[in-house]
Amino acid sequence: MKTIQLSTLIAQIPQSFLQPNGFFVAWNGVLVLSYVGFSAAILGLKAQLNQQYPKLRTENAGSKWAGTTLGALLDNRTLSLAELQQLKQICLRFEPFFKDIPPILISELSYVLFENRSLEKLLLDAPLPLANHIDKSVIPEAHLAETQQIHRQFDINNLSNYLPMVQRSGNREAHYREAHTEATLVAWIAELPIIQDFIQVVSTEMPNTFAWFLPESRHITVRSLCFEVL
Repeated sequence: MKTIQLSTLIAQIPQSFLQPNGFFVAWNGVLVLSYVGFSAAILGLKAQLNQQYPKLRTENAGSKWAGTTLGALLDNRTLSLAELQQLKQICLRFEPFFKDIPPILISELSYVLFENRSLEKLLLDAPLPLANHIDKSVIPEAHLAETQQIHRQFDINNLSNYLPMVQRSGNREAHYREAHTEATLVAWIAELPIIQDFIQVVSTEMPNTFAWFLPESRHITVRSLCFEVL
C-alpha cells in the first residue's frame, strides 16, 4: 500500500463540528473542557492514520475522547474529596450555560512540533486545511457511549469512587511545562468567554491549587504523531 502524505490525507477529510459539553475533572486532577464527542469524519481520520502509518505509537487514552486541557494541579498538590466535591459544584453551576454555546467548526487541523506538553512553546505549527464541505452525520453511537462513560466518572454520586483516579500522581504543572519535544495533530480552539469565567471562579474559590495554561495554547488533540523507534 502506498503511503499518503499527511496533508493530502487530511485534505480529503470533511470539516465538522464539536459541541462543548461542560467542565470536567480528569484523572490526576487535570481540568478540562469536554465535548460531546468526535465527529464520524475525525474518527475516520484516526482510523486512516493507523492504517497509513502502522509504526505510529498506540493512541494515548487522553485523545480518544474530545477535550481541551485548561490547567493542571500545582506541583505536589493533590485534591481531597471535599475539594473534588467543591469543584463538581462549580462545574454544575456552569452547566446551564452550555446549552447556549454553539458548536465549534473545525475547518483545519495543525501538525505541531511542541517544546512542552501544554503546547505553550512550539517549534512548528503547520496548518492543514480540511476538505471544503462539512460532515453532518451524527456522532457514531459506540464513540458517544464511550465518551459518556468517561464523563460519568465525574457524576456527583460517584466522586468517592473516582477520587483515587483524581489523586493519581503525575501530570502536575511541571509535567506539562517541562521541556519535552514531540509531534502531534491538533485542532486549535478559539477563546470561549465561559472558559475565563470558569477559571476566575475556580481561582477565587480554590486559590493556590491550579496552574492555568495560556489561552493561545488551547487545543483538542486528535492524535499523537510519535512513531515507534526500532
